Amino acid sequence: MNRFTEIAWMTLRSLPFLQTDSIGFTDEWRHEWEVLDDSLRVSVEGLGSLGKKIAPAFIAMIEQKFDTSPASRYVERGYA
Repeated sequence: MNRFTEIAWMTLRSLPFLQTDSIGFTDEWRHEWEVLDDSLRVSVEGLGSLGKKIAPAFIAMIEQKFDTSPASRYVERGYA
């Protein structure tokens, strides 16, 4: 099975966590992230038009479990 698109989308949605309060990505990076995110969504939606039942389930999982954007950041939380 070729699951490249799905793995790429999950990886892309995880990248914003490389940002910290002191290190942020550029506006160009944010724009490119959004373009790639839209492209991967269209690719997965295309699987649904081919009759693949995984497409709507995968999109729902991405929206729920990988709900990130270029504004997302890693935040260190202390232990109490």
